[in-house]
Amino acid sequence: MYGWRGRIGYITTETGERGTMEIMRLLPEGVVLNVSTLPKNVANFDEQTLVSAIRQLVHRGVDCIIFACTPRVVNEEYGTEDDLIRRLGEISEKIVTTTTRAATEALKALAINKVLLSTSFDEADTMNIKKYLEKYGFQVPFAKYLENCDVLKKALGVAYGMPEADYEHNNWITLLPEDFFFHQGKRAFFSHPDVDGIYSPCVQWVTNEMLVLLEKEIKRPVVASTVTSVWWALKALNINEQISGRGMLLETL
Repeated sequence: MYGWRGRIGYITTETGERGTMEIMRLLPEGVVLNVSTLPKNVANFDEQTLVSAIRQLVHRGVDCIIFACTPRVVNEEYGTEDDLIRRLGEISEKIVTTTTRAATEALKALAINKVLLSTSFDEADTMNIKKYLEKYGFQVPFAKYLENCDVLKKALGVAYGMPEADYEHNNWITLLPEDFFFHQGKRAFFSHPDVDGIYSPCVQWVTNEMLVLLEKEIKRPVVASTVTSVWWALKALNINEQISGRGMLLETL
């Protein structure tokens, strides 16, 4: 029987499979991930769309819900994050968070006060995430973003035969080599080593193996949306099972 220990609800606007697959690979026995995908091309979801997504998850018997869409949450395209969490909680009657809120809790749990931000987003979105972290009291001395995003995503899209309409979605991020996250984070760290750790949002580009390897090489914790989602959910489910070999954060459970 699947989900006998806990069922995690996951609301996302991503259509790529990397993030959800990475999360499922991290889950301990008896815990399952239930995903509800919202339309990517809708800037602001009306209440009916949101309620429909949540009801899907509630119908599946989830115990907690994570909302994943970092740029839009920090840009407050759904209203303030507190209001969003409250709304989702009222509709679902479940424990709810966002990947960004879970990340701030993870950063605090690992005593990461001075944060190196390394993202798969463009400069504008990355600077908004930087402001978000600073609002919660974190220092962000350096933020690394993807340069020439438009050129990069078009080149990847053409190389892999992705329809041009998908270039504006984050689907193309899953086409980046798995070591891209590792090398960007490592280069950024050794040019700005006076930090407590790295925060890399976006579930679409961070792989578990690369995260562990990066932590070993920089000797600092790395907080990413995949491991953070699992960490928060297991705490919400009161599953105190330490997960070894998958990064410093999951070893704190």
